[in-house]
Amino acid sequence: MRFGVRAAIAVATMGISSILTVPVAFARPVPLPQDPSHAKPAASITVSPNALAQRMQAAVQSVEPRAETGIEVVDTESGALVAAVNDDKRFYTASVVKLLIALDVLEDGAGQQDSAAVQQVQHMLSASDDAIASRFWGAAGGAQIITRMSEKIGLTATTASSHSGQWGETLTTARDVMAIYRYLLDEAPLLARDLILDALGQAAETAADGVDQYFGIPDAMRGCEWAVKQGWMWVGSALSLNTTGLVGPDLRYAVVLLSSQPTVSISAGGAALTAGIGVLREAMGL
Repeated sequence: MRFGVRAAIAVATMGISSILTVPVAFARPVPLPQDPSHAKPAASITVSPNALAQRMQAAVQSVEPRAETGIEVVDTESGALVAAVNDDKRFYTASVVKLLIALDVLEDGAGQQDSAAVQQVQHMLSASDDAIASRFWGAAGGAQIITRMSEKIGLTATTASSHSGQWGETLTTARDVMAIYRYLLDEAPLLARDLILDALGQAAETAADGVDQYFGIPDAMRGCEWAVKQGWMWVGSALSLNTTGLVGPDLRYAVVLLSSQPTVSISAGGAALTAGIGVLREAMGL
């Protein structure tokens, strides 16, 4: 499995337009890369992966002291581990599981050729639309999606909720989410990869449920290229808040920061994640 020398992420405009009948109505905050041969060299990061991740964690906890985090960051060009702490600790996926739902829909040619399904997948990702996710979840067998995609990708710690229909209560680890991005970049069908990355690069500032989803990566990485899938939900008295995606020149770095925080507003919890990603950006020199 490659996780480095990856194909260009450029979306084939004419190929996509032959599938989509209505354009996606979100402005891309930053352009997706068109030629990976023009990639800027990676910044020299001298801090050890564990030390950098601990600094990120400390920054999160400086804003929300009781936050628990799972972190993994990888240079997708070299495969080098940039940061990692608690990357085997399980957290709720919240809407990050929509990556698996999207891959499940688009894995076969039938899904890729269904223009309505393609539009819905892209809207589900870019606007983090829960209603669309629930429809796909029910139509494709619910928890069977997690079983199928875990086997295909090789996820070892991702399990569906025992509560029927509660796709957001899927449990995962930062390490498994990183494996999803690795699969998306290097093994997913080309068209599925491009459709998904295009949607992640067009993540709307305001999600379908009215939440400002520009916390963590989008907020801390302003002015940088990014493609993200965020997640948020309350389970009992805890807020599950996750920021994940690809960042930097030609989307070189895969970043996963999962968290569980005591009951706070999403804006306050998001500020904590933004502080953590801000430490990463400084270390990368982006």
